[in-house]
Amino acid sequence: MFKRKPKQTPAVGRTITPRQNASVFSYYASRRSAEGGDDFDPSSSRVPVASRKRWLKLLLIPVALLFAWNMTISSTPTVVSNTPDAAILLQDSAVYQDTIRQLLNRYPFERTKLTMDTMKLSEEFRSRHPETGAALIRIPAIGRQLEIELNPSPPTFILANESGRYIVNDLGIAVLPVSEAPSSLRNLPVVTDDTGVQIAAGKPVLTRANVGFITYVIKELKAKGKNVESLSLPAIANEIDVRLADTPYVVRMNLENEPDQQVGSLLAVFKQMEETGKTPVEYIDLRVEERAYLK
Repeated sequence: MFKRKPKQTPAVGRTITPRQNASVFSYYASRRSAEGGDDFDPSSSRVPVASRKRWLKLLLIPVALLFAWNMTISSTPTVVSNTPDAAILLQDSAVYQDTIRQLLNRYPFERTKLTMDTMKLSEEFRSRHPETGAALIRIPAIGRQLEIELNPSPPTFILANESGRYIVNDLGIAVLPVSEAPSSLRNLPVVTDDTGVQIAAGKPVLTRANVGFITYVIKELKAKGKNVESLSLPAIANEIDVRLADTPYVVRMNLENEPDQQVGSLLAVFKQMEETGKTPVEYIDLRVEERAYLK
């Protein structure tokens, strides 16, 4: 009567899942985000711009304070000497540090690296301490401690006249009164000045050439076994009189001529005196080049 409905065989192949409604996906996605799902927005963890600027300003404050502190100058400098052979002329470092402290207190504008005039301070420092020679004051790039470089010239002899007795360095500058000098310097050769020059600490009293002449004569005669008892600068221009130990005469020399030539002439006179047995009573005059006059 009725025909049997044929049995349907399921199709073999890929099963296509029906696409979900977009509205359903959006609903679950938004719900998942709201519940702390995987779709997390990293921009929500950023520090606000205003807060970052505030922290930057807070960091800049100590940096600025450190920079300002580094630009100021400490009142206790470091003292350095580059001439150890002349260091005997120098006083204790505390004396020089105290002078710098006084100068900085006297000139408040010199207490920063930007306003300090090192040339001015160096000149005033040298005027107070001529024994330091070409002293220099240096500003450090990093740090607050000044450096004082002392360059004293070696002491040579004592120059004495009515003004006093002073140690003279190899530049011809009177650097210290003998009364203030170390005891070891008080045995230096003494040159008596009769020219009337005024001697004062820090003042040039002789030329460098004159000092070199005097020290050369003393050294060479000592090497030949002739000890110098005294030296004097008479009122006569360019003359120096040398008196040797245990001799009745004085040796007259010319500061303008070569010292080695005059010392050579004097040694020749000594040899002649030994050969002849004759000794001058008053003087040996070597002021004329390659000539020796005895009396």
